[in-house]
Amino acid sequence: MPTDIFDFWSQIGPKDRCHPADKEVFRRLGKEGHGFNLRGLPACYMGPLKSAPIVLLYLSPGRGPDEK
Repeated sequence: MPTDIFDFWSQIGPKDRCHPADKEVFRRLGKEGHGFNLRGLPACYMGPLKSAPIVLLYLSPGRGPDEK
């Protein structure tokens, strides 16, 4: 059954660093075991997403090893 993207992302709180559905996986992998930088979520979106004829979804480029 498909998941509505708006319902899915409405479950994340303003101070969360990962989606609640991912927390258990990240916990099992440990702090350094997953390689993801959880200090920030992907950039915010703009515009009328629910009525847009097309929506582009980009991956977050992350940060380089020298960026803190």
